[in-house]
Amino acid sequence: VWDDDFNPEGFGESAEWVFGDAGLSVFANGVQAVADEDSNSGKNQWFFSSQLGFEKTLPLESRLRIAAAYHKWSDENQSTFGQAAFQDGNRRAANSTTGALLNRFGVGEVTGQLSSWVGKVPVSLQTTLVRNLRAINFATPATAVGPLARDAYQFGAIVGAAKAKGTWEVGYFKKYVQTDATVADVADSDFGDGGTNRVGHIAWLACAPQDWMLLKVKGFVTDTIDRQFLPGDKAVNRVQVDMAIKF
Repeated sequence: VWDDDFNPEGFGESAEWVFGDAGLSVFANGVQAVADEDSNSGKNQWFFSSQLGFEKTLPLESRLRIAAAYHKWSDENQSTFGQAAFQDGNRRAANSTTGALLNRFGVGEVTGQLSSWVGKVPVSLQTTLVRNLRAINFATPATAVGPLARDAYQFGAIVGAAKAKGTWEVGYFKKYVQTDATVADVADSDFGDGGTNRVGHIAWLACAPQDWMLLKVKGFVTDTIDRQFLPGDKAVNRVQVDMAIKF
């Protein structure tokens, strides 16, 4: 649903209740933020997010974490978000790559994570299911007519944890995001050329040669899901090499 670099301005709330005897914690989170301020129209684009979930300890030092969230956008069809770059996907006005969004967005999200160990190696199994619950069927314009294209999912695993000096990790995820599953301009910008209407695979290898340094090689193999919608026939394969320094 969100790109890792997405950092809006607004309000946030968080609460957690711990039931130690049951090995259970329940948490709730909320966000209210402005996606774009339009001083001339009085129709700012807002989004409101709510999440409720729990984490349960299991045998063998394992943990299960499940959460459900709803992300509601307001006035997202009134104008663009004033961004410098527009990402692939989403039906837009006049079938342009830079027009205002045509669809409505109220994105439901369910996430799950099972964390455990194989010997001394941490293992994390993760999955995410997404559906735009406010998506509509279009009768016009002709460029918008087609399937609802409102669903997305991701699943995969991370073995190891590249944190302290000498540690490592490998990861693999399969990702599938239909055209209007979520707002493309805040979706993962590294998957393909960023945005939605894309399916593919993500894999990486990372290591920490020092406590303050992380090296990562990450590969993406992706293609368009529905070529009748933007960006059309556009396969994107990429290799990224990153070095992160911690201060």
